[in-house]
Amino acid sequence: MTVESGNGDEGTALQSWNTDEDGNDRKFVKVVDFEEAFRNTPETPTVRERLKNWTAKKCTSRSFKKSVSRNLPFIKMFKNYKLKQDLPSDFVAGITVGIMMIPQGMAFGKLSTLTPVVGLYISLFAPLTYFFVGTGRQVSMGCIAVLSLMMASILEKYDASVEASNPIASLGVDPVTHCPQTQEFSDTDMAKRIEVAGAVTLATGLVTMLAGKLGLGFVINFMSNALITGFTVGVSIHVCTSQIKNIFGLGYAQRGSVLPTPSPLNYSVTNMSLTNMSLVGMTGLSLNNCTSTSVVDLQKQYAVLTRYNGSFKIILTWVDILKHITATNVATLIISLICMLIIYLVKAQINERFKDKMKIPIPIELIVVILGTLASYFLRLQETYNVPVVGKIPGGVPVPRVPNILLAKDYFFEALIIIIVAYAQTISMAKTLGMKNNYKVDAHAEMFATGSASVVCALFSGYITAASVSRSLVQDGAGGRTQVTSLVACCVVLLVIMVLGPYLHALPLCVLSSIIIVNLRGMFMKLFQLRELWRKSHYDCIVWVFTFCASVILDADKGLMIGFLVCTLMVVVRTQRSTTTAVGTVSSSEEYRSLGQYRDVKEMSGVRVIRMDSPLYFANADIFKKKVYKLSGVNPLKRRKKTKEIVVDKEEEETNHVGNNYRERPIGGDGDAATNDANNADSAPDTAIYLLPGSKDLKSSLHHIVIDMTGVTFLDIMGVTAIQQIIAEYKSINVEVFLSEVREASLGILESTGFMKKFGDLLYLTCDDAVYQAVSSPGPTKDVL
Repeated sequence: MTVESGNGDEGTALQSWNTDEDGNDRKFVKVVDFEEAFRNTPETPTVRERLKNWTAKKCTSRSFKKSVSRNLPFIKMFKNYKLKQDLPSDFVAGITVGIMMIPQGMAFGKLSTLTPVVGLYISLFAPLTYFFVGTGRQVSMGCIAVLSLMMASILEKYDASVEASNPIASLGVDPVTHCPQTQEFSDTDMAKRIEVAGAVTLATGLVTMLAGKLGLGFVINFMSNALITGFTVGVSIHVCTSQIKNIFGLGYAQRGSVLPTPSPLNYSVTNMSLTNMSLVGMTGLSLNNCTSTSVVDLQKQYAVLTRYNGSFKIILTWVDILKHITATNVATLIISLICMLIIYLVKAQINERFKDKMKIPIPIELIVVILGTLASYFLRLQETYNVPVVGKIPGGVPVPRVPNILLAKDYFFEALIIIIVAYAQTISMAKTLGMKNNYKVDAHAEMFATGSASVVCALFSGYITAASVSRSLVQDGAGGRTQVTSLVACCVVLLVIMVLGPYLHALPLCVLSSIIIVNLRGMFMKLFQLRELWRKSHYDCIVWVFTFCASVILDADKGLMIGFLVCTLMVVVRTQRSTTTAVGTVSSSEEYRSLGQYRDVKEMSGVRVIRMDSPLYFANADIFKKKVYKLSGVNPLKRRKKTKEIVVDKEEEETNHVGNNYRERPIGGDGDAATNDANNADSAPDTAIYLLPGSKDLKSSLHHIVIDMTGVTFLDIMGVTAIQQIIAEYKSINVEVFLSEVREASLGILESTGFMKKFGDLLYLTCDDAVYQAVSSPGPTKDVL
């Protein structure tokens, strides 16, 4: 880098900066003149005029048709539907996705700690609703693992509140037979839990629908991809942990019961703790009427694990699993390993490897469910080897029922997080497939569709729903072209609910858990991408790790909130650590680049150009001021506190060999550390940017500073104040500050704060204009030193 004088090339450059392409003098170089010549004067219509214009625009037949098409996108789809070309592809894809929905719906329904049939209800009504209001043509709505587990956390909090208010209920004593119940939840308790899930779904679904109509679909932009990925992988750890009990044949005691673990061959009511016996006695119940059948049933399904809630539950659950690992049901473990091996081999080694050659993937999950059910029924796995099964599945579609929305008041915040995650996954999946298949996705319509599908599910004993990544990709890969695919899939699920559902009562729970765990393989593989993510972006990797760790160690809802806070903090840190650097022109080009990063960078004598590459607002306004002082080499605050006497330090001159070095002798006042570093240029490492062999010290000739604001995307009041202070402080030592390349969006706040009225003449359209003006009319420099 060299500092050029005002002769030769500089004169030619100045002449070119002040002329246009035809060699004529430029008429506008200042922002004030340009705005006055071309700025339109905004007209402020009255309220009556606004209402009249809005009515004339909206109350037309064309506007009505647009509104109907926008709110019911399936109408437009049917208008463009090609029966011969689209229907065969949609039918095949619908059958394929519908077959996948059956085992996944049951597995994820059980994952939510509700009955498996709840997942089938969601798999029926979610895609049916999305067909009418959704804009994603290949999106498969339904029951997904992440939301199921998050809903389970809400239900666990509800269970804890019930236990706290009614400790007798935790005993699990049947009020009719006076015997310990053999189910984890009684039918009455399960019905109430389904109503709680429906209540929180209804409340958050209605809020989401309203937000979609108000155009709030942009909120998802505040959740980065690193945040969402880290959260979903963290939740996957929860999902896997929750299924380990079924893999090993372990389970949970009913509602946190503190009954001791029965012996392998014998069980007696005397095994109950004294506390529980006392509570039973207080209720007037008796265990003397318990039949041997009840005792045997309890032995077969009695669980040994404790259900943990809240923070650190993953760690506590794994500790509990390891403590009871000797109680593993060998039959259940063998079945699980066989199922997982078969599903993995078919999905990973056949379906994925030969997906380009296969029209549709092998429905291995459904095959495993059918074979598992048949084996369990004919081999009597439940009676012979104590293998837990799904149990009774009611046939038919439930009667629509509005849940008591007041039940959601204690869990609304957690449920709101769930539906935000649901919308994030739905819109990301819809946009991905929309870009692949060349159609537009409406973010606001997708938010409304997510809320609508959840509300309908709430009326039919379901909970919050979202787009399934795996099924959506299969639907697209199987040739699905329109939302008609969802209708075909719904017909498949409806057939199972109405006819085949009751025949699945013998399905082992470990088969469903095996399906869930194998489906999490893709999530776990993202852990091996952290090194690549760190290479691409340190900030995104930090957000990913913090969100993942918080979701795993604390809980899913806390993890999402912490991830959001870390993501916001990273934005603030990046603006505070933004690049504010001194720049110059590279060789004979007109490109401005950093002085220390490029070769042959030239500066005009006495002019320092400083570029800001981030928003200027309250968080970094003070930092910006200090960087300007340091990069200019002159700190006006300290300069006023020093004498104008200059002494030559011969010893440092011989040591540094950087021309003539100067040191000022202070009279009083040390200034702060930041300004000391800026002014003690002889010892600061940044001095090498300004002082080179044969060059003249820029401090001794500085008369103008040009602040290039090309990268300043927005300003706030504190940012404007910082600029005003810089201008005033440098003016006090006869150094003039110019601003260039001020964005149009920032002119509004400059006008409203009075900056344009006071300092408007200091704003230039381009950096070249500002530098030309600074060089052509240098100010006095005698008071600078």
